[in-house]
Parts: sequence; C-alpha cells; structure tokens
Amino acid sequence: MSRIFLLFGLSLSLLLGCNRSEGGIDFISIHQLELSGLTKKSSTLQAVLTFKNKFKSEDYKLKNLDADITIEGVDVGTFYTKQTLAVKANSEVNIPLSYAVDNARLFQDESESPSSILIKIKGNAVFNNVQGDEQQVSFNHQETISVVVSKRQQRKERRSEAKKERRESQLDKAKKKLQERAKAEKQ
Repeated sequence: MSRIFLLFGLSLSLLLGCNRSEGGIDFISIHQLELSGLTKKSSTLQAVLTFKNKFKSEDYKLKNLDADITIEGVDVGTFYTKQTLAVKANSEVNIPLSYAVDNARLFQDESESPSSILIKIKGNAVFNNVQGDEQQVSFNHQETISVVVSKRQQRKERRSEAKKERRESQLDKAKKKLQERAKAEKQ
C-alpha cells in the first residue's frame, strides 16, 4: 500500500513538473540603428529591438516599453510606447523605435561634423500573458555608428572652407598693403 502511495506521489510530481513551462522573455538585440538628418535642426533615431519568448506554450503581449537614449554622453530623452504587440510562444518579436533628437543639444560646434557617434539605449519592457502574469525585461545596448556625410553636405563644407581661405588671403593682402604704406610714410 505504501508503494502505491509512493508511486502515485512520484508520478504526480513528475506530471506537475513536466507541465511547468520553462523559459522567459529575453532581450536579443538592437539592430538597424540609424541616426538620420544630422545636418538639420533635428534628427531621427531609428532602431529595431528584438525580444524572444522562450515559453513553449504561453503567448504574451507587450504592455509597455521605455528606453532612455544617450547620444555622445548627452541624455536626449526617453522613448515610451504602450503599443500592444503579440509575442507568440517560442517566437521573436521586433519592436520599432523612432525618436526625434534636437541636434542643437548634441553638437555645440556645427563646423565640425563627427565621423562616428556613440549611442546608448537602456530600458525596460513589460509583457503580460492571458492570466495577467507579468514578465519584465531590462535591456542595455551601446553602439558606435559611422556618420555618412551626404554629397550635398560635403559640397557645403568645401564651399565654407574655400570662403574661409579667401577671407584669410584677403586679410593677408590688406595687412601687406598697410605695412607697405607705413614703410613708405616713414621714408
């Protein structure tokens, strides 16, 4: 009789242990990170955040996502969304991020355009399942992106350099004339 209870208890614990879902929701990566419009008053930061639902039988929905954005050490703001996206069991979901950035806060000296920019994105995403269970996922990503200067911007920079050189040469010529006049007056 005790063997029957022991076998029943053992089989019950195995049955309950197998039904428990192993997994969780994990942050995978941030990709397609772009910062466009650097030559204008404001630029747009765009990225795609990827999360994976490792639960084998539970679907989740994105409840909210907030991400602090830092560019070149300057805190530019917080991206926040309450967009509901379904995350099927054992699958990945891509969440688009788009944030307008004030370039005046980033680049004090507009004459020099950087060749690369360090972008840090740190935040939390909260997912809910049908029963109301919550999964909170923290993420932290840092990436240096190369700045591609458009041909239009290159022309603009070349023109401003040429203007600067012309002004300097005109000033040099004017100084020489003044020096020659001063010598002529002395004699």
